[in-house]
Amino acid sequence: MHYVKGSRRMRGYWRRKPYTYDHPTKAQRRTHAVLARIAFEKGRNKFGTVEIIDGAGKVKEVPASAIPIIVEMRGLVIKPPLLKVIPIRISPLDRIRRLRKIIITQLGTELPVPE
Repeated sequence: MHYVKGSRRMRGYWRRKPYTYDHPTKAQRRTHAVLARIAFEKGRNKFGTVEIIDGAGKVKEVPASAIPIIVEMRGLVIKPPLLKVIPIRISPLDRIRRLRKIIITQLGTELPVPE
């Protein structure tokens, strides 16, 4: 259980912790790392507030240090890392042997070997 802090209009309340609260997924970890890097590099030493217009057309005041984070994180998609495939060099004779072995296991009979 953890306490969710209230606001001016709403009381705080207790709720069950989500599983990912203590055990974040890989994508959540990568997103947090990107957020921390952007905040450290571009959000430092910016003071005061800035008025912005959100998606619904309302004017909001946000900290000036949040503007670079909003700009950088907008449209960000965290993708799983691509696996690098290392090609294995196989001789043509080994390819034929492997193909022959596959055909034998599927047909269940021995193939004649050309002389």
